[in-house]
Amino acid sequence: MTINTTTLEANLTTKINATSGSTDGKEFLLLGKAVEALIIPSSVTDMTTEGASQVTAIQAAGAAYALKVEDVFTVSGITPALDPADGTIQFWALSASSTPTFDSTWQNGESVTFMITDGTSYTITWPTTNWLGGEAPTLEDAGHNVFVIWKAGNEFYGAKSGLYA
Repeated sequence: MTINTTTLEANLTTKINATSGSTDGKEFLLLGKAVEALIIPSSVTDMTTEGASQVTAIQAAGAAYALKVEDVFTVSGITPALDPADGTIQFWALSASSTPTFDSTWQNGESVTFMITDGTSYTITWPTTNWLGGEAPTLEDAGHNVFVIWKAGNEFYGAKSGLYA
């Protein structure tokens, strides 16, 4: 897609200056004229070529633009060391009442979403956590209890975000 910006700017300036009305009206006209100035590819091949060149440009810009897919992990045991390096989404099917710990590698700003299934009225004795509402929420027996735990200012915070059937 090619736009001759010098010609576009001159034409838009002429049109805007010749238009009466509010500043908002002139800005709207500017937007409309800018859209008219775009050259639309004439074929699917041209669109594909243009799209491929944009993807190449983004890839050349570096990994900062890479798509981030969340890692998923399955927690096991009744005394696991919960670690965001294992995955930012973690499933945990309790087999007994459990007492997890927070792995020492947690960094400020890291968080994990836990999908915990209970089924038999088990409990979790959490490590020191600042819970929304002041105390650790109880687990529902059916479905996935969804908890989010995050570390900020060298403290852990947690919230139960709901129950997913």
